[in-house]
Amino acid sequence: MTRQGAQDGDILVVSLAPHDATCALFFQNLIGRAPLRIVPYPSNHLAAACAAARAVIVVRGLFEFGNLLPTVRRLGIPMYYFVDDNFMLIREESDIYGTLCQDYSLERVKDALRGFTGVLLATPALLDYFAEHRLSDRLTLYPPVAGCAEDAVADRRGRPLTIAFFGGAHRRDPFLRYVDPAIRRLAADHDVTLIAAGIESGLVQEGDRLNVVRVPYNPSYSDALREVAAYGVDILVHPSGVTKNNAFKNPHVLINARALAAVPIFSNVAPYDAVAADRVAVLCENTEDAWFEALRQVAVDTALREDVRRRLDDYCERHFGGRVNIDVLQRIRQAHEAPGAGVRLARFVAGSACLGLDRAHRMIARRLPSPA
Repeated sequence: MTRQGAQDGDILVVSLAPHDATCALFFQNLIGRAPLRIVPYPSNHLAAACAAARAVIVVRGLFEFGNLLPTVRRLGIPMYYFVDDNFMLIREESDIYGTLCQDYSLERVKDALRGFTGVLLATPALLDYFAEHRLSDRLTLYPPVAGCAEDAVADRRGRPLTIAFFGGAHRRDPFLRYVDPAIRRLAADHDVTLIAAGIESGLVQEGDRLNVVRVPYNPSYSDALREVAAYGVDILVHPSGVTKNNAFKNPHVLINARALAAVPIFSNVAPYDAVAADRVAVLCENTEDAWFEALRQVAVDTALREDVRRRLDDYCERHFGGRVNIDVLQRIRQAHEAPGAGVRLARFVAGSACLGLDRAHRMIARRLPSPA
């Protein structure tokens, strides 16, 4: 957070998961470059943070923040919504996501967004979807932001080829079905270390020339990425299944690969197929043979690895450098005055009462026995 931001009123970012990949890639990586303050929900500091804010950005939630959103409206603070997935389509794929996002019907989302000053969206496809369905007429593109490269192992000569899987639970099935068997085939002729982040013990097994390092799940994206980087990753595998939401996501896993100084290999599906022409990743079909051939190609071709890394560094600087985001945040800052001392005090008193009541309700709900 800049000194100017602290004096003149921050843009407050409120997140249900302030240490996850979304918060890191879209907001945390801008700290020091823009007047942002990130506060988790729930938090004992929310009332004070809201009192001083020029505007509030709520991250990935319209119905999960208790009475925070009506409180912010009551206090007269401009409010913005940020999202990087199409929740309206996720709710339709119950065979993949279960009951996730069931509240996000088009009608409910449109109604909820009437109280927002603006909507920040991670991809052009999301922006087009919101516009087509008239969910809001105040839409702004807000892409991910690359952070600094991690302190990866500098000299990798004489070390086994190191492959990392660093993805969510929904990627485990394609990893276990296509990628893991391909890695085992590769290990028949190469010494390989597999960094399996977030995969339970027993799902992947070691072999004669295959060493498996299991990295336990870490809710902090930055800490988890730093831990994986310490092993000196050569290849980052990122398999995907086919979902309706794919086309609305962005290829920010390229940021992970750049941070790890690794070559990314993606499934040839949206949104990764869109970067094929830029040659910043290797794409393959979701079959064991295709993944084996992609892994083998990257493993034996050191010139290819260096070329992809160089292109990837340039791509991330051009597309994920943060300049678009800083411009968006500066426009928000300029559009809303910093609250004076009297306004801050009034907001704090009213906000403390409303958010304190919300906190009390949560405490009571936790203590009450669940119905039989």
